[in-house]
Amino acid sequence: MRVFFLVAASFLSFSCISQSAGEQDLLQAIAFFESEAGVKFSYDPEILGLIDQKFDTKNTDLPSFIETVENSLPFTFDQVNEQYYAISLAQTEFHLIVVDSTTSEAIPPLMGSVLLVNGLPVPAATQSSDEWRFSYKPSMRDSVDVYVPGYGRRPITFRQLLNSKHLTLPLSLITLHLKRVIIEDYLTSGINMNPASQSISIHTADLPLLPGETDGDLFASLAALPGITTPDNRAGNLFIRGSSTDQSLILFDNIPIYHRGHYFGTISPYNPKVVEEVKVYRNGYHPRMGGRVGGAVEIQSDQQPALHPKTGLGTNSLYAMGYTKVPLAGKKVGVSLGARRSYPYTFSSPKLRAISQMVFAASALADSAGRVRENIDVLFEDYNGRVTFQPNRKNELYFTSIFTRSKTEIATDVPEENQVKNLGFNFQWKYAMTQKATSSLSVTVSDYEYAYLIGMAIQNPTPGVSGGYSLNGIKDYSIQEEVDIQLPHANSLQTGIDYQFQQTYYNYSLTNPRDTVPVVLSNQAEAQSFSPFVNFEWNSLKKLYAQIGVRATYYDLTNNLQVTPRLFVNYYPHQALTLKGSLGWYRQYLSQVKNLEFSSGGFDNELWLLASTDDNIISGTQAMVGGVVSANSWIFDLEGYYKTANNVTYHSDKRFYNNRGIYLTADHVMYGVDFFIKKQVNESVAIWAGYSWSQSKVAMDSALDVTYDSKFSQPNVFYLGGLVERGRWKMSAGWRLNSGLTSRSLDMIQAENLFLEESSRRQSGGRPGGGTSLTNPFDALPYRYPAVHMLDISASYTIPPTEERRLSATFGVSLINAYNQVNLTDIVTRKGNPAPRLKERNAIQFAPNLMVMIEW
Repeated sequence: MRVFFLVAASFLSFSCISQSAGEQDLLQAIAFFESEAGVKFSYDPEILGLIDQKFDTKNTDLPSFIETVENSLPFTFDQVNEQYYAISLAQTEFHLIVVDSTTSEAIPPLMGSVLLVNGLPVPAATQSSDEWRFSYKPSMRDSVDVYVPGYGRRPITFRQLLNSKHLTLPLSLITLHLKRVIIEDYLTSGINMNPASQSISIHTADLPLLPGETDGDLFASLAALPGITTPDNRAGNLFIRGSSTDQSLILFDNIPIYHRGHYFGTISPYNPKVVEEVKVYRNGYHPRMGGRVGGAVEIQSDQQPALHPKTGLGTNSLYAMGYTKVPLAGKKVGVSLGARRSYPYTFSSPKLRAISQMVFAASALADSAGRVRENIDVLFEDYNGRVTFQPNRKNELYFTSIFTRSKTEIATDVPEENQVKNLGFNFQWKYAMTQKATSSLSVTVSDYEYAYLIGMAIQNPTPGVSGGYSLNGIKDYSIQEEVDIQLPHANSLQTGIDYQFQQTYYNYSLTNPRDTVPVVLSNQAEAQSFSPFVNFEWNSLKKLYAQIGVRATYYDLTNNLQVTPRLFVNYYPHQALTLKGSLGWYRQYLSQVKNLEFSSGGFDNELWLLASTDDNIISGTQAMVGGVVSANSWIFDLEGYYKTANNVTYHSDKRFYNNRGIYLTADHVMYGVDFFIKKQVNESVAIWAGYSWSQSKVAMDSALDVTYDSKFSQPNVFYLGGLVERGRWKMSAGWRLNSGLTSRSLDMIQAENLFLEESSRRQSGGRPGGGTSLTNPFDALPYRYPAVHMLDISASYTIPPTEERRLSATFGVSLINAYNQVNLTDIVTRKGNPAPRLKERNAIQFAPNLMVMIEW
């Protein structure tokens, strides 16, 4: 064994000596000549580390080495003195040939062909019929693209430009790959539409300023898209075409997230600086995903290691934040970390106070005049970590972690505490089995918990003493394996299996001075599901693309097997026109109980439960037809949809959890039309408008012939927005006008029925004060609350980095509800004697915000 180690050590030493004296990369060659020739070089190791070319230092002297580098690469050596050289990027003449990716034949520079640097055309001459010549000094901060009519746009990477002055770039015909056609800048730059997958993607690095937002809040960005609303004006309460928040799937690097957002859903729990892309599905989604009957939102953090270290620190009037991204091991490993944390509530800003007034209005924390108490302590925080490892071209490994927490404490005679937290981990391994087949393995853990405490601990429920405790949790473990196979004629096949283990639990106790026996309830349920899936992408015809898939799920808790097919079709009659349609069936086994306050206080805290019978499994369908036109800087998008969600669970008694209430089921029907229009006036100015008409109905199983308007139904939603970018300045504004919510929702009808029962008992003498009638406070309610409208404005100024200074800074200001319109969101009932009290909840009023972000 000792001999083996000696031989191995000798071999490694010989290899290192051989390499140091022969073929070496650029950084090694520079170190060699610094040692051998006694000179010093000044350079950027991050840039020189991207050079792939090897250099023969054994048979080359220093002048020859410098000449070789300058002739083959875009660098210049400036001799400062006899012993000191400065290496920098140089203005270089590049030679470019673009070829057809299918035939490998050169494509001549056709009429309309252009070379773009940062979106602007640069001069390019043709030395021959096939070759382009252009002069350019490479910069890591530039984007360089080639555009050829019929072939679309293709980027030239910074690394490609560094490694050769003679480039060959393959381009693909759009007509051969129509499924890859992307409608760029759908809303603004950074927001693109993929008609094939019928998804909208948001690239956070390219996302400009949106009205009312300077911090890049991801959920606020989603609410700007047609068909997505936040009826109660909380960014986290996303309704995708009428589907309630629990009916839409939220994934962060495959980790299911059950936390709607910080501070009761008003702030999204994701640091935008560690997110690379967000994909939104409004019309159903790929069979690899399941468990929801509404839409889906996929949030993806960085997929590639950073080219160079980057760090940022920022602050605004709500929280402080920071992030760092570091490449390691020759840029094969990337580490990304992010953190955000709120300030102590004693330093509450005008925006936080405006949010608090909206959140706590009509709750137990508001006095009779609607003013919110100041003895509140609010904390929210989130932390993200991501490690990417790419050992070679065939393997990619990723590890992600996320932790979010929101906590509210109220200091009164009977103290209250409210906390929501979500912890998740994901490991993913992508492996290229062959040139046409890839495998993806994903292992995920998610742990969610909601807890509420008032006046006592659960271990000591005491009769006659007010207090309560609510705890609801979800543990979610999943393993998914998928194989993607590229087939002839641009077709592809994805197949795999998804295993999921879920556990839900709750504990509940409540006492008040009138109770002789405390209410104590608890439950725990576990379920496994096995879901094989297959999806075929058919792209053989030039003008037609179809995606046909199916997902089968066996749910062991009820011994239930469901098969849910899905179909997506796109037809391209013209390069500027896409006709689209989709039809799919979906199932949901984990959902929230509607019409229920799981704890007291008037907060949004519906109970998560697993389906315990087949009648509690939500079954849904989604259908959509529409078309999109993109031409001459105009975008027109029109979609009509029809959706159902059957067997949605409701609670029967007074919105408060107790041992008298029972669970009921209801069927939901949603249908409508979304229209969107955008005009890119010029490179600096864009304007857009959207209108949605929708209906959302609820039918209870006890009265199938009677339907009610959904509580959060808004039949008319109109939005008008614009963006101006001038140099370092960005400004945006958006005005919205929406129908008010209905006052005749199921929970208000139930509250009125309970009041009428109580009034009847009083009139019959069954209660104190018998023989007297009570005035019905519900008679004064309109069928629908007044329309809501507000104007949001944002502006930012950026100081960009330079070659000499890597530091950049962005300063921003935003105004939500700039003209301070008082908008009534809804009216809720609170206990009263003898009649219930009706309390108003208003939308957020004037809320200014300041932001500073420093990056280097």
